[in-house]
Amino acid sequence: GNVVVVYMRIVLTSKGSSVGSVSLTGLPFTSQNTSDLFPTHYLYTEGMAAGTLGPGFGIILNNSTSYILQHYNIATGANSSYVNTEVNNTSAFICSGTYYI
Repeated sequence: GNVVVVYMRIVLTSKGSSVGSVSLTGLPFTSQNTSDLFPTHYLYTEGMAAGTLGPGFGIILNNSTSYILQHYNIATGANSSYVNTEVNNTSAFICSGTYYI
């Protein structure tokens, strides 16, 4: 078939410093090159910095093995990627979803 089911659980113990969006790379197969993004069905976060808004979700980028972690910002009404300041040393992400290859 051409459908991949993914489940990820990431628990941080020391995040260090970084810039840019929180993303995971190295999915097992490259996603289809299509005009549609592949949102995940579920993203659970734990231990995030105070003020981080939700709910969370993820996007699997087209023609890639990358997964971008995002959340809905109630104040702005827009989706945005998690960034370094919203993640703590003990943050955790649990997500699952499907995508086409």
